[in-house]
Amino acid sequence: MFRRIALLGLLLIALFTSASAQMVPLTGRIISTTNKEAIPDATLFVVGTNPPIGITTDAHGRFSINAPVGRHNLRVSCIGYETKEIEIVLTVGRSEYLELSLEPASYTLDGVEIVRIHDKSRPIQPLLYAGARSFSVEEADRYAGTLGDPARMVRSFAGVMPINDSRNEIVVRGNSPLGVQYRMDGIEIPNPNHFNAGIGMTAGQVTALNMNLVTNSDFMMGGWQALQGNALAAIFDLNLRKGNPHQHQMRFQMGYNGLEIMSEGPIDKKKQLTYIASYRYSIPELMSYAMKLFSKEMATVPKYQDLTTKLHWQLNDEHQLSLIALMGTSGIDIQLSNLNSGSTVEVEETSFDQLIKLRSQLAMVGLTYQGQLSPQTDLKATLSWNYNKVDMKVDTVMLPKTSDWKMIYLDRSREHKLSLTADVHHRFSSQRDQVYAGLVLDHYLLNAYNLSSEYPFPLNDLRKGFGLLRAYAQYQHLFSERISSTIGLHNMYLPLNGSYSIEPRAALEYRIGSQHTLGLSGGLYAQLPPHTFFFVKDSTGELDPLSHSLGFSKSWHINLSYNYQWNKDWRLKSELYYQSHFEIPTEDRAYGTSLLNYGAGENNMERIPGLKNIGKGRNYGVELTLEKYFSHNYFLLISGTLYRSLYTDPILQQEFSTAFDGKYILNITGGIEHPFNKKWTLFAAPQVALAGGLRYTPVDEAKSIAQHKIIYQRDQWMAHQLPAYLRIDTRFGVRLYGPKATQEWGIDLVNITNRKNVAAKMYDVDRQRYVTQYHFTFFPMITYRVNFGVPSK
Repeated sequence: MFRRIALLGLLLIALFTSASAQMVPLTGRIISTTNKEAIPDATLFVVGTNPPIGITTDAHGRFSINAPVGRHNLRVSCIGYETKEIEIVLTVGRSEYLELSLEPASYTLDGVEIVRIHDKSRPIQPLLYAGARSFSVEEADRYAGTLGDPARMVRSFAGVMPINDSRNEIVVRGNSPLGVQYRMDGIEIPNPNHFNAGIGMTAGQVTALNMNLVTNSDFMMGGWQALQGNALAAIFDLNLRKGNPHQHQMRFQMGYNGLEIMSEGPIDKKKQLTYIASYRYSIPELMSYAMKLFSKEMATVPKYQDLTTKLHWQLNDEHQLSLIALMGTSGIDIQLSNLNSGSTVEVEETSFDQLIKLRSQLAMVGLTYQGQLSPQTDLKATLSWNYNKVDMKVDTVMLPKTSDWKMIYLDRSREHKLSLTADVHHRFSSQRDQVYAGLVLDHYLLNAYNLSSEYPFPLNDLRKGFGLLRAYAQYQHLFSERISSTIGLHNMYLPLNGSYSIEPRAALEYRIGSQHTLGLSGGLYAQLPPHTFFFVKDSTGELDPLSHSLGFSKSWHINLSYNYQWNKDWRLKSELYYQSHFEIPTEDRAYGTSLLNYGAGENNMERIPGLKNIGKGRNYGVELTLEKYFSHNYFLLISGTLYRSLYTDPILQQEFSTAFDGKYILNITGGIEHPFNKKWTLFAAPQVALAGGLRYTPVDEAKSIAQHKIIYQRDQWMAHQLPAYLRIDTRFGVRLYGPKATQEWGIDLVNITNRKNVAAKMYDVDRQRYVTQYHFTFFPMITYRVNFGVPSK
């Protein structure tokens, strides 16, 4: 049997590598970042080719050239615009279509091209001067251990702390994961992950986002401007790419995120109507079906599937429509006693067994119109619907098993969200001033039922609707080629209880020559608490008036950045930040729960009655990044962070570490690609992650044993720390270029040293000792993909 499989593999390799060096089509359109108008006579140049390959765009900003397969840098320039350079990977079987935007120069001289060293990590959104960077799908695919997940990819960036290997929570600058927001084509998505364990959480075991459909996007860590809101920690601003308007093409892939098939192409070439769609299915579920044929069973089977699609209709050069959709469903049954049997996580033996049954669903549909009201004014209008569903039940039984399972937690929550957004962008005739303004109307319908063994009544039992109104305005002024500034205001109003937030924002950028840039940004930021918290019941079983009156969590951010880019491939960036949190929902008692500590290990969205907007906290730190963009067949990213994350007990007026106060983070990521010839390319990418462990409060063992319940040492509140987190991953593989298709084999070796990183310490009262739960042990993950075009009729 093995010999047959090996022979089949050799035949596949022979099929896909029998061609000589190949040129593939590269088509696209160049537009302006400000008004989305086509840019004629822009020059595109494929860097490093011999002979040189380049072209000039036509009157509609379109271009079409042939370029050799492989990884390249594409340089785009035009008189009156800043030069831009991006990384592309061209493969056989896929005609690459790009829509690139150029930023107008802050000043122009007739007939002179503005040349400045282009920072490839510069945010796509032009108003982000500090606290943000862009990333590409090529980066997500290149980094080891990311498993095709944008949340796992950004763990390589400065200021981002890994806290959970099995889930994709991220801690940004010491903030709770609850403060992270996802956006897709400008539409907010509550939680785009499978195995969502609670309405309001922002993570899951497997992402439902398909990076194969994503184009260059932004990751904001603080100091964003008024165009975004309702987030405290970070924002993923993801952009879906359009389908290829010239050729139908397909991709097949197998890996951590499932068995995937993707298709894109034109629906109507004359009407410029295109589509792109991808469907993924859980590989472990397929394996479980196969094992049943041999009378075998898998102890834990994660089941999930998702669909992502985008339709785009270019009505003409000034008007366009797009429809996007994201849908996913997932389910898993986890028994604690089975985790140490064939699992990638490990838990020490306990005096009890636990069974978690989790089912979740997500859906998002958005319709967007973009068009020009006048040569200086653009309109973008979006109507969207979001849906999240969580069914979670946790049962426990003492060991040895002498009784039936006992339910300790139940959550049945559904949330619908209908949103209408209108954005206007106006450019003044001076070309130095522009203004953005927008209005967002959100309506939520929440249906939630929640039980906990700690309370004799349901904490949630409701079906309620409520709205959220938002408005913003942002003004940008270019003082000169070197100095630009922006000021804005973001406003939110919650009719449910009359809460509101008025949030001023501002930023300044100073370019010191062509190599040095200073950025300063900051303002006030606010976010709603998890929506189920508004309708928590009190000890009488009635709606808690304190919960119903909860307002926005708020925070002042300030960011100072310095970027030194001495050539187009190397840069050094440092950033100082300070965040002052206030009006954070917190229990009105000493050593009470604060939302600043939420997400440090909870596997559910536990409701807490009696919260008030009385909590305070602060985060501050310094980040340093040394980055070598991919060129000359290698890349390097070294990021380090020193930081503190603190909160103040509102009763004691004493400052403690938050659970996320790890104090330091270090990441080293690199990689090489070596083309042996024009048919074969080998690649390898190691990664090292080191971070201070999570904080926790030790248990008073004597009192806990005497009272047979957990009692904490209050004089040691958040004083203990888990051991340092250290994980080394590597990724390597081969890319094969054939006459009609490109195939790629890759393997990620996660935690190659098999280090037992501690995820949590729990005290077992019955066994009178701590029980340790660990992160991922070593596990390999193989990925295979093939790209091929569909012949035209």
